[in-house]
Amino acid sequence: MTGWKHIFTAICYGTMIAALLATTTSSSSASAVTLMVNGNTPSMRWQRYVERFYVPTAPGSVALYLSRCPWWPTDRDGCADAQGVWIAANVRDFGLVLRHELGHVFDIRLMTDATHNVYTKLWEPWPSTPAGLWWASFDQYNILSYKDIPAEHFAQVYDLCSRLPIRRITYKYIFEWGYDLSHGASHASVVRAVRRSCALIDRIGRQGTTQAP
Repeated sequence: MTGWKHIFTAICYGTMIAALLATTTSSSSASAVTLMVNGNTPSMRWQRYVERFYVPTAPGSVALYLSRCPWWPTDRDGCADAQGVWIAANVRDFGLVLRHELGHVFDIRLMTDATHNVYTKLWEPWPSTPAGLWWASFDQYNILSYKDIPAEHFAQVYDLCSRLPIRRITYKYIFEWGYDLSHGASHASVVRAVRRSCALIDRIGRQGTTQAP
């Protein structure tokens, strides 16, 4: 009975992933998040920027603070919570940091324990994360690679997904951005996992949430 249960679970999981890929278009048609500088002034420049993302953003408004993160060390380029993102004004690639931090906002507002589990399964075998946590502790951020912290890994993949249509994502494209997401997997496995992750993000974003402020 157990064997049949495992087979049935594998079939359902494979069917779900196929459905995700089948329903994903080449660009996002979901409404883009509304960026408000310091929480009260529309940012036309960066608003147009996020409206060109190829995956949905979290719904609602997000405050954009052009300053260092209030709770991280001064060497951090940015951070985010459910309400806003903080990005140092002098970062080398503001857009890259914005994409990454909006990935965190998407995660906080839209992802659940269940979808976190689906995401990590796309990347199996996942390395052992301290205490199996999605978010690492403050101290762990200083000793671990981002790819070993699921929340950071997700934000990096969100960044990749926002740049190109799913079918145009190749290992060369991933490598050119300097992202080591593999955990030792083959190039083909990495590309497959990124594409499926993009499809998952697209599906979750289109479903929306009631958690937006």
